[in-house]
Amino acid sequence: MTMNRCAVPLVGMVSTQRDRRRYEKPNSRVRACSDAPGLIGRRIRFVGGNWRGEILAICCSHIFKTTTPRKREKTGHVAGRTEVTPADEHDFLAEDANRSSGKYAQVHLTQLRAPDSPRTLEIAMHSKASDWKRELQDILNRHNNYHAVKPKGVSFKTMDGRANFFFAFFAELRRNDERNYKVLPSGLRGRHVKFMVTRWVARGLSPGTIQVYLSYLRVFAGWIGKEGMVLEASSYVSDPSLVQRTLCATADHSWSAQGIACDKLIARVAEFDTFVAAQLSMALAFGLRMKEAIMFQPFRAVTEDGASIRLLRGTKGGRVRLVPIDTDAKRAALDLARRVAVSEDGHLGDPRRSLGQNRSRLYTVLARFGVTKRQLGVTAHGLRHQYGNDRYEHLTGAPSPARGGDRIDREVDRSARLQVASELGHARENISTAYLGAIFRSGKLIDSKRKQKDSRKSTNDCLARSEPREID
Repeated sequence: MTMNRCAVPLVGMVSTQRDRRRYEKPNSRVRACSDAPGLIGRRIRFVGGNWRGEILAICCSHIFKTTTPRKREKTGHVAGRTEVTPADEHDFLAEDANRSSGKYAQVHLTQLRAPDSPRTLEIAMHSKASDWKRELQDILNRHNNYHAVKPKGVSFKTMDGRANFFFAFFAELRRNDERNYKVLPSGLRGRHVKFMVTRWVARGLSPGTIQVYLSYLRVFAGWIGKEGMVLEASSYVSDPSLVQRTLCATADHSWSAQGIACDKLIARVAEFDTFVAAQLSMALAFGLRMKEAIMFQPFRAVTEDGASIRLLRGTKGGRVRLVPIDTDAKRAALDLARRVAVSEDGHLGDPRRSLGQNRSRLYTVLARFGVTKRQLGVTAHGLRHQYGNDRYEHLTGAPSPARGGDRIDREVDRSARLQVASELGHARENISTAYLGAIFRSGKLIDSKRKQKDSRKSTNDCLARSEPREID
């Protein structure tokens, strides 16, 4: 049978407005066979790299749909495979058994049951070039939505970051200008990791980026049953300083440290874009991340007693936190936010734009006013440093170590650091070193086991005795 493959838009194959609403999804891989019996103009979405083999499988066995969970139990459903049965000739969609969900079934059509035969039809039409993609997609489908350690899910951002990295990682591993390893994802070995780390270092990637990549690979090694295969970054290089990451601030990264008058700059931005100005004002007054500032709802976020704001929308990991409203600057920032949001459900982003477009607009406006590392030497994240250091000085009456402050009472320091970390959306005292600088402590250093544990959490303990000293 001759197949004429052509890419067709998803919406172009729907016949009703209901189907249009239900199946109009971007970035869907859709293919049609113009001369395949019963498939002309029909839509089917598949997961995996080799769509040609899957289309041929359907053409050979007509139309299939997934069975219900009860039928899967009767037919002996195997984990990782979706058992399929003949569908009615008028049912042209390979849909999920739960039709109310409106999602396509993620069917890997390597084992199909022919409509006129009880035996399973084995089709292995996948080329070697796409075998690794399909296997990787299978692994991601099973594991990518789970946290590496805790029994919980992860955000879409984390899933997207993992998936993009793994596909790029294996693509470069299999095809580069040094040595091509024709390895499947399940066959990943330590020598492959070392080869890629060497390339990353030669490419000039920052230690932080390399540490993140290795963290992804540790998670992946656990997925394929090879825990402990990925070592510490220093094990792959001759000079550990090339991959040594220090999260302890040795200098103040706030805007005021670069001689920038925050209020004046935000006032200039307000003349150009009031939405961005309101977002910056909230970030300065409450230490919000940029995403949190864009999604902030000033009429809904204030608690009933009016003493604090409750942050949930856009927070990292979905963690809720309370930030007190205890200064005139915070009240003024809230007043500006209410004027911009207008309605009860309003947020600080431009309602005509999506979240991604509002983020892009924010950084475009900042660049226009010189708020970049290259121009003024600061970034939008510097407002969180500004809040953290100002808050620490407000609580203790002394500047932070990052601003050159001297040693203060340890209990006062600990209490202030914990409060600052909490208001910034963190839980541990050690993370405050990224904003406030080294922790002064008289006594012994943290033992190596605790130091190693904290480093795996991407947090370095910065301690000092008589003078500030970084502990990596």
